[in-house]
Amino acid sequence: MGRPQAEAALIAKGLNKEYLPITGLAEFTSLSAKLALGEKLAASTKVVNVQSISGTGALRVGAEFVNRFYKAGNRKVYMPNPTWGNHIPVFEDCGLPTTTYRYYDAKTCGLDINGMLEDLRKAPEQSIILLHACAHNPTGVDPTPAQWEQIAQVVQERHHLAFFDMAYQGFASGDPNRDAHALRLFVSKGLPAVFAQSYSKNFGLYGERVGNLGVIVDNAKEADAVDSQLKIIVRPMYSNPPSTGARIVEHVLADPKLHQQWYVRVARLSWVATGRDV
Repeated sequence: MGRPQAEAALIAKGLNKEYLPITGLAEFTSLSAKLALGEKLAASTKVVNVQSISGTGALRVGAEFVNRFYKAGNRKVYMPNPTWGNHIPVFEDCGLPTTTYRYYDAKTCGLDINGMLEDLRKAPEQSIILLHACAHNPTGVDPTPAQWEQIAQVVQERHHLAFFDMAYQGFASGDPNRDAHALRLFVSKGLPAVFAQSYSKNFGLYGERVGNLGVIVDNAKEADAVDSQLKIIVRPMYSNPPSTGARIVEHVLADPKLHQQWYVRVARLSWVATGRDV
């Protein structure tokens, strides 16, 4: 999927093993934002990025940032019932209490959209809402585009903060752009959002621990302030992220040919995982 070629190219370059900056490899984080938001939206949106220790690290840094600076709203984090088992300890270890909103309907093996919308409406204004961008873990049940519109409307009406976990971009539908629909919808509507990306699944870089945290901001002044505070959080936590995995992802995403190879490979892996024909 382009990864072996990228690894060979990096070896041939003879790159050093010096530390990356606190916020990571700039080329990687920029391309990560473009992958999440799309070229057009990324160009028109101000986003502060931090390379992280995979998706879990992105969630942890993002949760710490929200815990310190999201003071105007309700500090409780609302999560789907059920959710990935590590979500609760990640946020609660930062001092943020958690609760759930209705999500999975065991009777239909589908989404309880009415229950979800009702719970989000009842949540105090400016609550923190954790959303799985695609390939909901553990159920695999995702909202339709029309349902995402309904969810975005309630989040907007209640002035909630959307915190997206994007651990499986490309694996739900086989199309990374389609799997980013929810985040792009929220950002295009001007809603405040934080997103955590992982390259463990879609690049197979489990052991390299490659991820990215993105925080949507309103202007350059706010971007500088957010960037500064994220550095303050990261520095005593793990100082700076590893370089090799990020360089592999950056090389693939920056090279049109390798990017296309990766795109096709992700689609095939998605089809195998879901039992669809290639």
